[in-house]
This record gives sequence, C-alpha cells and structure tokens, in this order.
Amino acid sequence: MRVMLLNPPYISTSKYGKPPLFAMAIPLGIGYIGAVLKKGGFDVRVKDMYFMSWKECEGAIREYGPSIVGISCLTEQRMSAFKLADIVKKIDKDIMVVVGGHHASYMYRQVLEKYESVDIVVIGEGEETMIEIVSRLKKKNHKLDGIKGIAYRKGGKIIFNGCREPIKDLDTVPFPLYDEYDLDVYREHENFKNITIGGKKIKDMKSATIITSRGCPFKCQFCSSSVFWGRRWRFRSAENVLDEIELLNKRYKVTHFNIEDDAFTIDKKRTKEICEGMIKRRLKVAWTCTTRITSLSSDLVKIMKDSGCYLVAVGVESGSQKILDSIHKSLSVKDIISGFEMLRKAKMMSTALLMVGNPGEDEGTVNETVDLIKKIRPFRLGLSITMVFPETELYQIAKKKGLLRDDYWLSELPPPYYTPENSIKQLKKWWNKIFYAWCISRGEYGLLLKRLVNSEIISARDFIEVVTGYKISRRGFEKVPKMVGA
Repeated sequence: MRVMLLNPPYISTSKYGKPPLFAMAIPLGIGYIGAVLKKGGFDVRVKDMYFMSWKECEGAIREYGPSIVGISCLTEQRMSAFKLADIVKKIDKDIMVVVGGHHASYMYRQVLEKYESVDIVVIGEGEETMIEIVSRLKKKNHKLDGIKGIAYRKGGKIIFNGCREPIKDLDTVPFPLYDEYDLDVYREHENFKNITIGGKKIKDMKSATIITSRGCPFKCQFCSSSVFWGRRWRFRSAENVLDEIELLNKRYKVTHFNIEDDAFTIDKKRTKEICEGMIKRRLKVAWTCTTRITSLSSDLVKIMKDSGCYLVAVGVESGSQKILDSIHKSLSVKDIISGFEMLRKAKMMSTALLMVGNPGEDEGTVNETVDLIKKIRPFRLGLSITMVFPETELYQIAKKKGLLRDDYWLSELPPPYYTPENSIKQLKKWWNKIFYAWCISRGEYGLLLKRLVNSEIISARDFIEVVTGYKISRRGFEKVPKMVGA
C-alpha cells in the first residue's frame, strides 16, 4: 500500500487585492506524518507541489500510484487542496483522500458536506491519527469507527469520532522526511536577502524551517493556533532539537534556520541549552526565531547571538494599550519599548510584527502605533491588515457584525480583512501611515519613495503628519497626541 502526502499548488489571490504569497518554508506537517508512516513500515512519498502546475501534479500522482493520498488544507489555499482532491479522484475514484490542517480541522463538517472528493478529515495533530487510518486500510478494514481525531461520511451522515489527545512526548516523533524535499528551493525572505552573516549573504544560504514546540498558552483574539495545537505548550528537548539542526547542517548542508514556533523562548532554560549546544557542537549556522518580547532577557539574547541568531521577530500587534488589551495580548506597551531597547543594546536585529484594523482601531490608536514605531525602530517591519480566520474569537465577532457567514469559505475568496468598523480604504491609509513612520525611523528612503510613487492612498497631509508629528486641522497645526503609558 502506497501513501502520498501532498502540499497543494499555490493559487494567487492577487486578483482579490491580496499580495502574492511565496513559499519560503518547508511544509513540515506532511514531512512529520510521512516520517511516522515510514517508521511504521509503510511505503510513503512526500511531495511539495507548491510551485507545480496542475498537469505536473497529476503526472506525479499517476507515476507513484498511491492507494491513499493525504493533502494539507490551510485556509488561504483551501481551494487548491480541494482541486487537488478532485484530480486524485479523477485518476482513480478508489484512492482514499484524507485532508488535514487548520482549515480542514475547523470546518470539517462543511468540507465533508460540500466536497465529495474528500473521504476523511483529520482533525488537529495528524501523526498518530494517520498511522491508525493507514494501518486499518492496509488490513482491508474500511471501518473507521473508534479512530479518534477524524470525521467522515457514513450512511449519509457526518460522523465525528471525537478529538485525539495531543502527543505528550514530542521527542518520540521522528524528524520530517527531509530526503523528500528539494531543500535548494527554500530561501530566506526577500527582506533579508542582502544581510551578510560570516561573510556570506543570507540569500546564498540553504535554508530550512524547524518547529521545536507545539501549542500556545496565550489566546490572542485573531489567532487559532491555541485551538489547533492546544493551550498547553509542549516542547521537544534541547538535545532532540540539536540533533535535528546537526542533521540538517551536516547531511543536507543547511546553514540557515528559521525556528517557526509561535513563541520559541517561552522556556528560557531550554532556549539557553539549545544555544549552548549549538556552540558546543560547533554548528556554524545562522538562525532566526519568533517569540514574545517578555520571554527574552539580556543574558538570553547574548547567548542566542553567540550561537548564530541574528534576528528575532516579535509579535507587537499594536502600539495602543487599548488594542493590546482588547485582543488579549497580555502585553504592555512599556514591555515592548524596554524589550526592543534591550535587543538594540545587544545589537540583535529585530522584526516588529504589527497589525492594523483590529476591533476598536481608530485614528488615535494608529497614532499610538506610529509613535511606538518611532521609539522602538525595528530593523524590519511585518505589517498586515487584520484578517479573519475560522475558529478565532475575531471570526465570531465578524459573523455577529455581518461581515461573513460560514458559507464564505465555499468561495475561492481569500480570508477577509476585518472591515465592519473601518473601510478597506481607511485601513490601507493607516497601513501606509505606519509604514512611512517606520521608513523614516530607519532611514529607508528608497522604500519610502517606492511606496509613495505606487500608492493611491497617502495624502500630503498624512505624510506631513508622519514626518513632523503635527496634523493640519481647521484650527491650524496641532501636535499629534502621544501614546498613553509610554
């Protein structure tokens, strides 16, 4: 019995006004499931089809001849997953199609009701669930009763077998099947391509993404991570993480790593052990991570830098304490300012991850964010307009306000911006305002000029306000109010 695990092709959302997405990260989910199946003695193929044509996808599936196909289904590219499922059934209607991932997990009932090409939905963590599914099918036992963590059709009804308990010891999960990936195609983001580490540009380094923990103890209004993985933060041991980094470095010649945990440094002791292990094992690598600013300390940042970390991405979201509180960020503006000052003193590059358009956003909260950007001056800015995703608190708010219904996800439209309170034109205007403030704070005048030329939103009045800190009103020039509590 052959099993094929697929990451579906990219479908552009540019025609809907969304910027294009590009894959810079290895689709680790299918790699982990593939590794578990291979360890269980199954014949398995993992294929990242992100940049493949539909014709190439069909050819690859026909060539391998699987009995079971697993497809990753994320909200942004959900229609690609369903189209791929249709292609599989066109090849052979007897192939069992299993979909999993965030979108399929949250909307499993809709998926099974509306997409006949999907036979089973795996809900949540997939490793143990898939090995149980494949084991039964190999024995010609097509009864799915009792398999926790799945939903399927039976007798015209949708059956949900209940949630599966999360894997307690992540060290028992084998490393992803890296032999199945073309690691040469994964490179660092365009924003960092000209950074030089150890005499070599980041863009010339072979890059890999790793995940060292699952779950998040926080519950931000806009995020569904804690729903998918659970509120309990589960982590791999330092030695297990180091073994994976060393494997990628020595066998696959990977010299650049992105640690994609939601908050890598929650356990400072474990983070320190990982960094010390990199140094002890003489792993000459460059790496980045994402974390919370309150999960850092000056001592920790120093050893992170000594081990090769050159950039830390931090979830800031807003410069307004009102917004931070309303989205349940459990973070203060003062913490953000002091944390970025600590990173600056350590000469650690930083990315501030910000959103504009959360519930309650107005001119005053945006001005507070502009003021914050001028204070913290991050090396890079990850700025987005707030989007609505299934199974988040924000999704429930958006539905109550009439922005969308569950049947929205049956369209090919991308996740919507949150617009019940502010128009998309206003949100783009505020996006520009924050971006210009960052450009000026960093002296990025080339980017500023490029944006000014291409933008239809910014006005001379807005530009003057960002540059001078004064706005033009009927009463003349007025100073823009500063943030509270800074």
